[in-house]
Amino acid sequence: MNNQTVVLNFYVLNGQPTAEENDFSGPLGRRLNIAGDPARYVAQVQISSEMKSSVLKMAEDVADLILDYLPDQNGKVRAVDDNNLY
Repeated sequence: MNNQTVVLNFYVLNGQPTAEENDFSGPLGRRLNIAGDPARYVAQVQISSEMKSSVLKMAEDVADLILDYLPDQNGKVRAVDDNNLY
């Protein structure tokens, strides 16, 4: 049996989802964060399965939750403030 795996890959760049690695690669995207700014980061998210429908459903179910636990563009984490969670 020849099973194929479907992989959905995206990044969260400074609180904003992106599928483009070019948004943060290169010399300007890889500067040191000397100030320790929590809103300046890149997180990679990968979801995989043998079924495309499972990958899409998982992404639909968890994308907002993942963003709740990562700093937004202002460095705020929604999960810390219960008033902002659904």
